[in-house]
Amino acid sequence: MAATAAAVPTLPKITYTSADVDLALFHRLFDEALAGVRAAAGARHPLFIDGQAVTAAAEPLASRSPIDTNVVLGHFAAATRTEVDAAVAGARRAQRAWARRPWRERVATLRRAAALVRERKLDLAATMSVEVGKSRFEAMGDAEESADLIDYYCGQMEEADGFVRRMGQVTPVERNTSVLRPYGVFACIAPFNFPLALSAGMSSAALVAGNAVVYKPAEHAPWTGLKLYEAYRDAGVPPGVFQLLTGRAEEMGDALWQHPGVDGVVFTGSKQVGMRIHAGLSATFIKPCLLELGGKNAAVVLRDADLDAAAEGVTRSAFGLQGQKCSACSRPFSRGCSSGRARCASATRRSATCSSGR
Repeated sequence: MAATAAAVPTLPKITYTSADVDLALFHRLFDEALAGVRAAAGARHPLFIDGQAVTAAAEPLASRSPIDTNVVLGHFAAATRTEVDAAVAGARRAQRAWARRPWRERVATLRRAAALVRERKLDLAATMSVEVGKSRFEAMGDAEESADLIDYYCGQMEEADGFVRRMGQVTPVERNTSVLRPYGVFACIAPFNFPLALSAGMSSAALVAGNAVVYKPAEHAPWTGLKLYEAYRDAGVPPGVFQLLTGRAEEMGDALWQHPGVDGVVFTGSKQVGMRIHAGLSATFIKPCLLELGGKNAAVVLRDADLDAAAEGVTRSAFGLQGQKCSACSRPFSRGCSSGRARCASATRRSATCSSGR
């Protein structure tokens, strides 16, 4: 009788605040994924334009781990204006056929991408942990959220029946229909702090609606960006519909969002850069510009709150991922409760007990 293969253990869904996890299993599987990521470090990676590996004349981008900057995670081709031109031109060619596909086929393709992200979540999380310094739970939450966001936009497409809606009529002989059509080519410029989730959310919304995407991952997270490209490619997104341009902002960032062949921009990052994009994008013609920018986040502690839990939550929010995220609490308020104010002060004191860097 043939031997039966041992079952591969699987993890349940892990979020940023999961508490009911088999930690021994989680850390064992994460360690295995981390070993694989470390073994693959140091390789050279090209750009991907029209499904083809492309090198660039500029000095490659050396991605170093913030945990130990002596560790080079990879050497990534650095796009210049030449590669931006090629990527936008290819995206414009590919977008036409992608837009003509029935929307249900696009949804099915993106659903496969979400499934691949879940299948590869340990590898993706381990990559983010060494590339941007995320804790293990933060990294796993990022990976899980990425798949959820892709599925969310697929669900939006399904709920709206492809955004074709029969409208009312004034006379019996007329028929009015509201139809939202694919728009064109979007530049997708992603941040470093949620390098997979925000990249996946921004890009999948554009893709499922029939647009093409020219994607620039954060300069500090090119490896994660490459792995998102691989998930889309392996799910069946056609060549040219999702172009990958790694590189330095000063060498190709402006060239991308200012490109005349780009029909719209989706950007997550600083208010300063986002406002500059917003002001400059529609100088000659109005273009869609979707921005998620930095800001200040408050927590309001009400009279009937669990004050110890509130203090713990504020501390976790403020210092999770070193406070480098849009949801980091920076201003706790209490309403009509002196003990609440004391707990808010307690949350501040708790920060002194937070260890970092090791």
